[in-house]
Amino acid sequence: IALDASGRLSLVNPAGSRLLGIGSGRYGQTLLESVRVPELADVAGRALGGTPGSAEFELRRRTPDGMVPRRLIAHATPPDDYGCVITLLDVTDVRRLETIRKDFGANVSHELRTPVSIISASAEALVDGAMQDPEYATHFLQAIDRNSLRLGALIEDLLRIARLEEGRQPLDLRPVALEHLITEVTEVLGPRLNDRRHRLVVDIPPDAIVLADPGAV
Repeated sequence: IALDASGRLSLVNPAGSRLLGIGSGRYGQTLLESVRVPELADVAGRALGGTPGSAEFELRRRTPDGMVPRRLIAHATPPDDYGCVITLLDVTDVRRLETIRKDFGANVSHELRTPVSIISASAEALVDGAMQDPEYATHFLQAIDRNSLRLGALIEDLLRIARLEEGRQPLDLRPVALEHLITEVTEVLGPRLNDRRHRLVVDIPPDAIVLADPGAV
């Protein structure tokens, strides 16, 4: 986007036009008149005053699919003899992936904390005297064993995801009965669903087959 010395729109290239939804018909208008984004007008105003700067903002564009939000970063360079130039970078997908990764990290932390807490509490109970009672000792040792396996499985899942992201994880693709796959998962989640008083209904046709790596799914 090019602005003249008075801050009026003088040029928008095709990429800028697509991102902002403005065209040559807006030439001669101020930036705020052309596209109502205060952050964009502010960074342009500071650049026209001689101070370069950047701003990130969200812009909602009307498309055939409805209002679609986009995250953009605008960088404005100070004027030369003519005016100033603003470049735009679409970071919508980057921000979406950052959010997914952040949520994933929070979920993993929660999942790891549970077995670690159970192992720690069971070991503490054994040290405090439960070891002397065979019934209690067996109960706590089984809890340690069960949650150690769970912890190992979670760590292996993390390593598998890392290999998938790097393209180093071979996939064992084969026809898989979807009903069987989902039933296995719901059985694992059963106790947690009951604790939270959730009711899960699985309705999958028995003949539903997918080509997948069952472990990865």
